[in-house]
Amino acid sequence: MRKRAGALIISDKKLLLINEGDQGFFWTPGGGLEGNESFETALKRELHEELGAKTESIELFFQMLDENEKEEVKYFIINKFDKLEVPNDTKILWYSREMYENDSVRISKRVHKHVVPKLISEDFL
Repeated sequence: MRKRAGALIISDKKLLLINEGDQGFFWTPGGGLEGNESFETALKRELHEELGAKTESIELFFQMLDENEKEEVKYFIINKFDKLEVPNDTKILWYSREMYENDSVRISKRVHKHVVPKLISEDFL
C-alpha cells in the first residue's frame, strides 16, 4: 500500500490547493513517502519541492485509507511556514466553503469527499 502525506494550509478560512501542469482539477500539496521517510518528513520535503515552503509546525489532522487508490493518507494542518514560492507551472487556489457549496471549481475526489467536509465540520472553512 502506498503512503501519502497531504498539507492543509489554511488562511482566512480558505484552503490552499494546487494544480501543476495541465491537470483539470486542484488538490492539496503533498506527496508520497520515499524510502523510510516518516509522513512528517515526506510532507516537509514535498512542501519545499512544490511550494518552496519551509515548515516549522505541522499537526496531524486526520488519516484515512483510500481503498480505491490503495493509499494510506495522513493530512496535516500546517501551522507555520516561512514563505511560498510558487513555480511557474503551478497554479494555486484559495478554496472557500462557498466554492465547495457551489461546486464551482473542480477538485480531487478525495479532497471533495473527505477533506473539505471534515474541515467544514471542524470550522476551519
